[in-house]
Amino acid sequence: MNGMGQLLLKCTKCFPDKRSEYLKDKQFYKNKLQLPMTKLCSKLKNPNRIAAFIDKGMFNSGEVNYLAIKHDDKFHVFWSRDVVDVLSKNFVAENSKVRNRTQISNQKVVFKVNDKTYGEIEMRNDSEVHYREVKFWLDSQLVFELLVQSIKEVKEYQHKILVYGNAIKKFGRWK
Repeated sequence: MNGMGQLLLKCTKCFPDKRSEYLKDKQFYKNKLQLPMTKLCSKLKNPNRIAAFIDKGMFNSGEVNYLAIKHDDKFHVFWSRDVVDVLSKNFVAENSKVRNRTQISNQKVVFKVNDKTYGEIEMRNDSEVHYREVKFWLDSQLVFELLVQSIKEVKEYQHKILVYGNAIKKFGRWK
């Protein structure tokens, strides 16, 4: 992923080993996070790097072959490469911006399509269990809608499974 892993590690290392130290001066540590998070966003402005990140984050670089989303009591199945292709061509990476006095800019990388947030990379520091962790999340409904709009070829199996794009060829082998 061309250094993105190292940048994610730098994001985690902006925070002290012990959460109790972080809680004493959250502002200081959040300010430290701004530079590596800005550098990460800069790398993710490249669609090839977004593709590499999504491939690793969602499909463990080819270990997982399908994305299945349950919607309206049906399963919608997408080939991993199609998902990576659609998302990387549509996502625009931006850093988070302050919305009120208590917030600090550049704490997250936000993935947007037409100015709507589809997902984020952020740091978790909300508890002892979830401290110094990288969180990557996507809005499944928005991603689902984008995939269905972008991948026109679809085939239905047994009135319960809809298979899209290149997954149709792959799916036929194991149905």
